[in-house]
This record gives sequence, structure tokens and C-alpha cells, in this order.
Amino acid sequence: MEDKAPLISFRDVNKIYAGDVPTHVLHDIDLDIYPGDFVVILGKSGSGKTTLLNLIGLLDAITSGTVEIQGREVKTIDDDERARLRSEFFGFIFQFHYLLPSFDVLANALMPCRIRGRKYEVEAADRVARMLRDVGLGDKFHSLPSQLSGGQNQRVAVVRAFANRPTLVLADEPTGSLDSRTTQQVLKLMHEIQAETGTAFVMVTHDEAMTEVANRVVELEDGRVIRDERTTAS
Repeated sequence: MEDKAPLISFRDVNKIYAGDVPTHVLHDIDLDIYPGDFVVILGKSGSGKTTLLNLIGLLDAITSGTVEIQGREVKTIDDDERARLRSEFFGFIFQFHYLLPSFDVLANALMPCRIRGRKYEVEAADRVARMLRDVGLGDKFHSLPSQLSGGQNQRVAVVRAFANRPTLVLADEPTGSLDSRTTQQVLKLMHEIQAETGTAFVMVTHDEAMTEVANRVVELEDGRVIRDERTTAS
């Protein structure tokens, strides 16, 4: 894998939140994310894993160090380009689905494409509908989020994250609000779509069981990387 150029490269990255007592959340992080990676970032609450994910996804800014996206230093990217990257390069899955309540399942899943423009929405419609059918939602296209279970809504959110064919999908505790049976369904779904599309995938979690579908495990403790290893699945 390392013979390929990394999609994301962190070097000596620190994150400090200002305040009366500054909080040093991440310490000297070195991390590369490669094409095709399925990375699980483990850590207890407060270890800095969500902060790291937000830095990868350009949702927050580093305090010091260097971050590159496909060889381009993030510090040189203006606000418009950052917005474009968040829309097109990245896909996001959060612990709660954050579906728009007045839009049906198909419209919610297509929302990233709609944001890019009508042409992209039309081009993606058949592909996104197929993904929804593949995850057991073929009869729910015109249902509202309030008419679905939590697990069904999260499946819509997973499809939505892949709708734009992003290069990298970031997931923050995506099964944290689900029961164990639904967790396994959603985890299997994420793995299957990631394997089919070749999209790189980074998921943060406190649950060691989530590593079963990963090809790489990174562990944080007190804002430092204490483990970075490839698994037998890589």
C-alpha cells in the first residue's frame, strides 16, 4: 500500500484549543492515509480521535505542523476550495444520521449530488437508487426519516456518504447510537460499499470490535498515536 502516494499526510501535527487554560488535544501526529485503506482509529473518550477526524476532513484547523491532501499543503487552500473538497473529495458519516426531515429517503441520499448541481444529481440517481435497494431500502424511497427506524436512517446516511463517489469517507462513531444487530448490518454495509468502490475509509470509534473489517488500526491515547498497524485483512 505504501508504494502509492498518500491521499492525506500529517506531519508533526498539533492541535491546541485556546482558553484560560489551553488544551493540547493532539501531539506531534504523523499519519498517512492511502488509497483503498479501511482505517479504524481507536481511542477512549477524550483521546483526540474526533478532533483528528475533523482535521482530516477540513472541519477544523491545525495549530502547528503540516497537512497535505494529495500532495497539496492544506495551508495553501482557500475557503472556496476547502468547501469544494468537503463536498466532493470527502464523504461524511456521523453517529446520528442528520437526515433532512422534510425530504424523503431518495432525496436525502442524493443531497450531496444536488448540492453540486442538477447535472450531478441526475447522473447519480440510478446508482444511488441501486445502493439503497442493495441495503434493503428499495421500498422506502419516498418515506420520510420519521417513518424509518434508527438503523434504516443510518443506512440512508451511509449511502449518502458514498453518493458523490468521494475519494475518502470519514465516519465518526457511525454505529454509536445503534443496537448490536443493527451495528453489524451497518458495519457490513460500509465494508461492502467501500470494497466495491475502492474509496478510502476512516472510522473513529472506542469499540475494538469495529476493527474486524479494517485493514489498518490506529490507536490514540492522550492525543498521541500509540499504535499503527496493518491487519491480516490488508
